[in-house]
Amino acid sequence: VGAIKATKKGDLVVVDNGASVLNIEGGHLFCDKGVTGDIHAVNLNKGGSFHMSGGFITGVSAEGHGAAISANNKDTNAPIDIVIDGTAVIAGNNTAIWMSSETSGNAALTIGGNAVIAGNVAGKSPLTDLTKGTIATTMNGGAVYASKNCNVTVTGSAVISGNTANADGGGIYVEGHKKGTLSTNTLT
Repeated sequence: VGAIKATKKGDLVVVDNGASVLNIEGGHLFCDKGVTGDIHAVNLNKGGSFHMSGGFITGVSAEGHGAAISANNKDTNAPIDIVIDGTAVIAGNNTAIWMSSETSGNAALTIGGNAVIAGNVAGKSPLTDLTKGTIATTMNGGAVYASKNCNVTVTGSAVISGNTANADGGGIYVEGHKKGTLSTNTLT
C-alpha cells in the first residue's frame, strides 16, 4: 500500500482537466503535522471525475475549502462527479469535501458503501461575529460543503459522524439557493 505525503504547502494530487478521471482504491494521502496553507489532498480545479473506493485521506489542513477534496468547474463548466464508497476513509481534515459548480445539474457527490467520513472540522474557531456578511464560508460543512449547483447523495451503510463546523452544518452543509443556483441533498 502506497502513500503520498505533503511535507510542505501544495496539493497532493491535481486533476487539471475536466475530462480526466482519478481512481483511488487504496493507500494513504496525508500531510506532515504543521504543514498548512491552501492545501488539498485531491484538487479537481477544472471539473472531472474522482472515485475513491478504499484508502485514507487524513490530517490535511487547508486554510480554504475542502482539505481532503476540493472540486469546482469555474473556468470550464465541465461536469464534476465524485463517488466515495467501498471502504474509503476521510478523517481528521479541515473541511473534508467542498464542491461548487457554475452550471446547474453539473456536479454530483455520492457517498455510499461502507465509506467513513469522520472527525473533520470546518473553521479554526467558533463563530462569534454575527454581523451580516461576516460569516466565513470556510467555517461551514465539517464533512461536506456543497456550494452552488451541487447534488449530494448519501446511501448504503456510509457513516458521516463526529464532524464539526464552527458555523453551520457539522456533517453536511448544502448552500441551497444563491443568486439563482440550487443544491440538493438526498439521504437514502
